Amino acid sequence: MIIAILIVCLTHSKQTKICRNTFIRTVESLIGYNSRPRAIALADFNRDNKLDIIVANSAKDNIGIFIQNLDGTFQNQITYSTNSRSSPYSVVANDFNQDYLLDIIVANYGNNNIGIFLGQGNLTFENMTTFSTGNSRPFFINCEDFNNDNQFDIVSINYGTNSISIYFGYGNGTFSKETNYFLGYDSHPYSLVIAHFNNDKFLDIAIANYGTNNIAILFGSEDGLFSTPIIYSTNYGSQPSSITAADLNNDNKLDIIVANYGTHNIGIFYGYPNGSFQQQQIYNLYVKSRPQFVTIDDLNNDTQLDIIILDSTNGYVHILPGYGNQSFSNLTTYKSEDNILPFAAVITDFNNDNQSDIAIISSEANKILILIDYSIIYSVIQTQYSVGRNSHPSFVSVSDFNSDQHLDIVVTKTNIDSIAILLGYGNRSFYPEITYTFESQSSPTCLCIGDFNNDGRSDLAVSNYGTYNIAIIFGLGNGSFTNMTTYSTEEKKRMSIVKQKLMS
Repeated sequence: MIIAILIVCLTHSKQTKICRNTFIRTVESLIGYNSRPRAIALADFNRDNKLDIIVANSAKDNIGIFIQNLDGTFQNQITYSTNSRSSPYSVVANDFNQDYLLDIIVANYGNNNIGIFLGQGNLTFENMTTFSTGNSRPFFINCEDFNNDNQFDIVSINYGTNSISIYFGYGNGTFSKETNYFLGYDSHPYSLVIAHFNNDKFLDIAIANYGTNNIAILFGSEDGLFSTPIIYSTNYGSQPSSITAADLNNDNKLDIIVANYGTHNIGIFYGYPNGSFQQQQIYNLYVKSRPQFVTIDDLNNDTQLDIIILDSTNGYVHILPGYGNQSFSNLTTYKSEDNILPFAAVITDFNNDNQSDIAIISSEANKILILIDYSIIYSVIQTQYSVGRNSHPSFVSVSDFNSDQHLDIVVTKTNIDSIAILLGYGNRSFYPEITYTFESQSSPTCLCIGDFNNDGRSDLAVSNYGTYNIAIIFGLGNGSFTNMTTYSTEEKKRMSIVKQKLMS
């Protein structure tokens, strides 16, 4: 398995551009002016056990590959055309022709097709071949084996046709004609989850349709075909924005949980043994709540799953403690005294007490909140750590940066061009922040943690909205970092860095 970084670029309003760089700068690899990269991933294309970078450059109509050197730096970009006005929006790397060499699949939003680059094993690829997707406007692709033939198939979410398409792989780098599944006029699917809902060992898909206020369930079969979507209403005006699946009532059947942004509640569809679901059960939040993110975890160590909801409009963190029997305790809501709006969250055990904690960042209030000690009386201890006035923290993650077996925190400070490291004591508290300043007007927005030079230490990859690049800085294993390398993306897009595993 190969650890990868994916950057998803989301258009948003212009931010104040800032950033000063105090790191040692090495060779820069330019992608090109106005390239507008929509996605970036890592994969080992030349089998040297070093992760290489692949970028989808939507404005340049090409993909770019950066081969990693032995010292953790990268060679200049090698580009492959995706054809004029193709606007590649999404990219996936895997072995699609069973030659044990990585190939590349690209969703060409502008030309309504999917492009295939077959790897030749010598750091080059064959010219792109394409197959049409009609007028679908493919903007996201992924691959799974839907028909159990040990070949990767493609699923495409189609913005232009309110549908998904499945393309079956033949194992030689070619694919079948698409099989389309219409989700309804103006359905605007926002989120999906792939799972085994009816216990037949075939992958099923559940989709949250923001535009038509429902979820659609498509059941898979042995031959990889899916059923006609079965629709479950989330109620008028609900606008479901997030969907996940888990067994909430311990019956060994998956249930579906949705965040209903428009109706201020959480909806749960409890699963039956045959893969069907009960009608939605509503768990109300507050009249003006805007739940836009939902996740699941056992916060109180009772072995039962709890539901965690973020409302970044009003500043609420809601916790719905589960009893594991299709019922829940009273909703517990946390709102800081200074009206901090939760922007993003991670759940892990910060203080080594074998209990999940929540780290929340607020872009508006410039603070990190650590929520610990969730108990059976539904209370937590909130500890605040300021990261500076007007710093606008936009992303948070955790790792052990100084090799002391305690988790540390890293946060991007978009408005003051820096990142902050808070080293943990392992007892619910942290050292004062260590700040690393970036180049002027770089505006770091997101980051990802990984070992990019194979020295066994955590390194950082940071997306810089203001200076159109990603920066890789290398950890020394003692809580400090050095040797930053930047790779230009040449366009102002909000970039979110996500880890992904790719099959080699």
